[in-house]
Amino acid sequence: MFRYQYYMEAMRKRNPKALYPTGFESAIVGIKGKRFILSREKILKVLMRDGMTREEAREYHDFNIEGAYMGKYTPIYRH
Repeated sequence: MFRYQYYMEAMRKRNPKALYPTGFESAIVGIKGKRFILSREKILKVLMRDGMTREEAREYHDFNIEGAYMGKYTPIYRH
């Protein structure tokens, strides 16, 4: 089992309403309270793997992912 799968399973029991950006499951690195913690670096790697430059990935992440408020269960992003 991958580490992020452990966190997802634990969160299903703790807070089934917890959110994370779709497609970035592998960037989940922990749980704080009822929210997921995601690694910014892992998100950037996924975006770059999909064809973005590091600068494009950073800009996309900052505006579209970390900048998106999804309610009280919005994930925490670790830099």
